[in-house]
Amino acid sequence: AFGQAIDFVWSATGTGDYAIRESANRVKFFKNFKESRAIKPATASADGLFGGHLLGVKGGDSAVLFYDWDSGDFVRKIDVAPKEIYWSDSGNLVLVACEESAYVLSYNAAVTASAIAMGQVSPEDGVDGSFDLLFEINDSISSGEWVG
Repeated sequence: AFGQAIDFVWSATGTGDYAIRESANRVKFFKNFKESRAIKPATASADGLFGGHLLGVKGGDSAVLFYDWDSGDFVRKIDVAPKEIYWSDSGNLVLVACEESAYVLSYNAAVTASAIAMGQVSPEDGVDGSFDLLFEINDSISSGEWVG
């Protein structure tokens, strides 16, 4: 797996699973260091990537789009402009840090996996019920790590 990339991120699960942003409209997934699929993110342009339990694609339209690592399916669009994303080790919580605020979301992996397995993923909306807003923090977050 050699080549050029604008961005590179690791998956939180799997061995040798990662993604690269090849251009503003092409993201490639790799599984065990071998290319597994390429997607064109459902946004005007892909301006960055975030690793973790889901692949996060920073959209040029002030949003982040989450994709499933295994299937490449679109999970959800969150309409905020993140500067960083912090996943808990268990993958059930995520903090989306923006310039002047942050959002703590719960992620329901079981609902997402079930929808993907049953082919019930909306191309426009992703998986209904995959994320829930728990808290909004009206402060700037400069770094983060989940503890406990």
